[in-house]
Amino acid sequence: MQQHIFPFVINLTTLQNNTPVSASSHCSSVQKRLINYDSEALDTVEHLGLILKDQSKARALLKRFGSFSQLAPASVQELLPFLSPAKAAQLVSTLRLAAVALREVSAAIQSARQRIS
Repeated sequence: MQQHIFPFVINLTTLQNNTPVSASSHCSSVQKRLINYDSEALDTVEHLGLILKDQSKARALLKRFGSFSQLAPASVQELLPFLSPAKAAQLVSTLRLAAVALREVSAAIQSARQRIS
């Protein structure tokens, strides 16, 4: 057995090699990437997983609906088989805010194009 000056190094290595990554720690690492590298560092599943606080539910929703564009207009009732009422309402609200932001950006771009023309 290899001897270390600091005995905790062996324990740390053992923990790192044998400790499974929990869903919450995965969400934490995704959140850290978002903070450090901006939103472009995450894919759609990771963004959705942060909102839901559950990456596996995010994957399941996208698999069930087929794509984000198919999920976006979903109602609370359509999400209830997969999420709690509170999470379903939170997701629908988040998606509606994103749609409002997209419409506002599109209107601003269209207005700017008309001024240029």
